[in-house]
Parts: sequence; C-alpha cells; structure tokens
Amino acid sequence: MPVLAAVNGPIEVDELVAFDKRRQVKEPQNSVVHFYIEDRRFLQALREPPKLVTQLAPFRAIVGIDVSPYSSHPAYMRASSIWFSKAICSYWQFRGLTVIPNIRWTHHVDLDLAMDGVPRKSVIAISTLGVSGSRAQRNSLKLGISQIISELQPVQLLVYGNYRPDIFDEFSTHTDLKFFPTQISLAHGKRGDLSVR
Repeated sequence: MPVLAAVNGPIEVDELVAFDKRRQVKEPQNSVVHFYIEDRRFLQALREPPKLVTQLAPFRAIVGIDVSPYSSHPAYMRASSIWFSKAICSYWQFRGLTVIPNIRWTHHVDLDLAMDGVPRKSVIAISTLGVSGSRAQRNSLKLGISQIISELQPVQLLVYGNYRPDIFDEFSTHTDLKFFPTQISLAHGKRGDLSVR
C-alpha cells in the first residue's frame, strides 16, 4: 500500500471546491480541491495524474482522490479502488502538492485497508456521502470514525457532509472537526455547522 506523508494542521479554509469546478476559483491559495464527485467527472486525474500537477499546485491543498469503492463491488475491487486512490495521492505528494489523506470505506471490514498507509497525527478527510443514509450505514460510519481517531489521532478531521449530532457529538472533544456541506445541501440553503471544537 502506498504510504502518505502527514499534513500538518489545522487547515484553515472555508470551503472545499469540487475538482470539476476548480477553474472557477479566483483565489486558489485559499481553497482546497476535493474529489467527492462522480468518478467520471475526474477521469483526467485517473488517466493522467502528472498533467494535473501544475493545475493543482496553486491550491492550498488537495483532498486525496476518491475512487469510489462501491458497496456492490466484491472485496478485491474495493481494495483496488483504495490502492489506486492512494497511489495517485502518493505521486502528487512526491511532486510537491499538499495532499490531505482521504479515508473512504463502504464496509467496516475495509476500514483497516483504507487506513493503511495513512500517517498518524495528520489532517485527514472523510465524506459522509453514500455512507449515512441508513441506520446501519450511520453505525458503520460512527464505528469507523471512532477507530480512525483512536488509531491515527488526526490533528483535524475534515468532513465533507452535514453535521449529524448522533454521529459526531462524541468525537468533538477528541479532535478538531471541520464540516463542509455538500453541493446539494448548499443548493437547498443548508450550510450547517461548519466547525465543532
């Protein structure tokens, strides 16, 4: 598994910008690019990561690329998505970009693999997209966050998704949590609580 470098924190930004909207950003040094979008919308990053280094360099940071490990996929396909994401992130870090490790899992059995290669005491990013719709998914998300905090001790956890007290309240004393609402939430006028300390 590729090993990622730690990102010192906290990261002080007010928004995450989707990869496919990056050209609309006027002050990239104050923005962080994310890949919490459909995989087809960042195919260029998957096919030609070297060509994006110059385009991504002006940004404050990049949240690690998020190749979706679909819950319907067999375990080996989910594992390859996790590996591929980390390989690109590791390459971008090698080329000098600040890449925040992203941990993505759809089954709790995948979490150890998803955490493999992620450094301790770093800024870490996660998303609640696709993993908080049902009670079972919320329980898995909460268990996963607990394990991430316990084992990796992140200095800051960036969460792309809405703040849910039933999931996040107990963790607010263990790490710096910063929430970024999804595009759907913003379209409906829901900014939510962006930071919990």
